[in-house]
Amino acid sequence: MRYLIDGCYGDGNVGDECLLRAVVRLVRFADPDAEIAAFSSDAAATTAETGLPAIEQCNPFGRNIHGAVIKGLLRKAISQIRQSDVFILGGGELFRDHSGLKATLGILYRMCLARLLGKRVFAISMGIQAPTTLWGRIVLRNALRVPESLVCRDPDALAIARQLAGARIAASYSPDIVFALDWKEMRNRRIAQIDSNRPQHIGVAVKSLAAWQPSSQSVLRLPRLISEILGRTDAYRQCRISVLPFGESDRGLAGELTDSLRQAGVNVKPAEAPNIEELQREVSDLDCLIAVPFHASVFAIACGVPCVGLAYDAKVERLYRSFELQEMCLDVPSWSTEELARVLDIAVTQRRSLSYRLLELSDRARTEVEETIVKLFRGVLNAGMSA
Repeated sequence: MRYLIDGCYGDGNVGDECLLRAVVRLVRFADPDAEIAAFSSDAAATTAETGLPAIEQCNPFGRNIHGAVIKGLLRKAISQIRQSDVFILGGGELFRDHSGLKATLGILYRMCLARLLGKRVFAISMGIQAPTTLWGRIVLRNALRVPESLVCRDPDALAIARQLAGARIAASYSPDIVFALDWKEMRNRRIAQIDSNRPQHIGVAVKSLAAWQPSSQSVLRLPRLISEILGRTDAYRQCRISVLPFGESDRGLAGELTDSLRQAGVNVKPAEAPNIEELQREVSDLDCLIAVPFHASVFAIACGVPCVGLAYDAKVERLYRSFELQEMCLDVPSWSTEELARVLDIAVTQRRSLSYRLLELSDRARTEVEETIVKLFRGVLNAGMSA
């Protein structure tokens, strides 16, 4: 069967690229002979990275109509949808109206086109947030009714979906699909280091936010807060610190944090270009991670690394709550030096018990993802073979 995957791919964001890899992995578990293509904002980069045929995304709303129509991008997108059997919206916080009507329609319209063209449509590992506008409520309510099966990545998202679109939609919950990637080597590395007496190795994963996001100013305070914490005690001065950008747009903030830590006398490894495999190794080598990006926390949980989540967005707090790790997550009002230091101390002093707890939680998450999503795709394959 021919599968077409859509999402926020090709933007240089590690979390989104991991979502694409996870969808491909789960599809191939269910259908080893699957023909898979993907939409991407940088088709050449996605093809080079994954080996998949990639189609350039386009947003035909507003000023982007020139590229979508005049350059033929919209026609090519429709053609690819026509050639597919199954359309998959493949993960992310996509059902939300915070970035404006044009951006929201630009994300969701291809899924709606696929349904209009008679394709089987699925939305998996979806984050959903309550609409903030009347138009958002209308758009999201109708979009949520498009997939024949909607799998949400946290219980709150499932509740919002049912509240918006009605209880009759085929919606369910399963953890973020990035837990289904191959974490075995990284987990083994972490297990071998749990009882090590080496100096503490702490990571800081940063995220540069768009100006429209409410937490953008709070994130800019992080270099100062973390520098104050890590630079004020001898115990932390002896630590090794790694600064980890999870997207190309995060490298400037990562550099600022690196400079701040060095000025505070902290032994810090400079940030490098974001790369999935390198970040997996880096995170698995840590004793603790301070994480702003959503998928930085997912990486840490998957590897069994104690993590402190800084909830710049509701999805981060929901992730921690879904794993009953609320005590390790701070929301925006709590981003003070004192609160961050308190939770960091918990992560460091209780790292052994937290590590084994996280390994157990991630095992459970991976099993749940594979059982839910692979079963879903096998049902699609069986239905296609019998048609």
